[in-house]
Amino acid sequence: MKRGIIVLLGVVAIAAIAYSQRSQSNSSAGVCREIDHNGVVYLLACPAGMLDMDAEKAGKAACNRPIGEVCVAWMWTTETGRPEKWPLTDANLVSVSWAWQNKPGQLLNCDREGC
Repeated sequence: MKRGIIVLLGVVAIAAIAYSQRSQSNSSAGVCREIDHNGVVYLLACPAGMLDMDAEKAGKAACNRPIGEVCVAWMWTTETGRPEKWPLTDANLVSVSWAWQNKPGQLLNCDREGC
């Protein structure tokens, strides 16, 4: 009986952690702020600590067009290197956190994969 209660408490704890992470993730999905755009390229300022799945949602929301159509959303999570307006400079591209590419429907984590 004790073993069953311990297992049940473990399952409840794991479920609570997963729910908490999902809630945190969903809470930051709409908080990116548009810096500027040129109609095809969108520049977004996003909160630090945002997850990949939130960056994907933000990129899709910024492009707001069907997958396959040309659009790119560049996202920064720090002020360092973040542009104030279009066009981008090399310094901006070095510090970008994510890039949503709408044509292939792909998110790049620039810190992990490079952009």
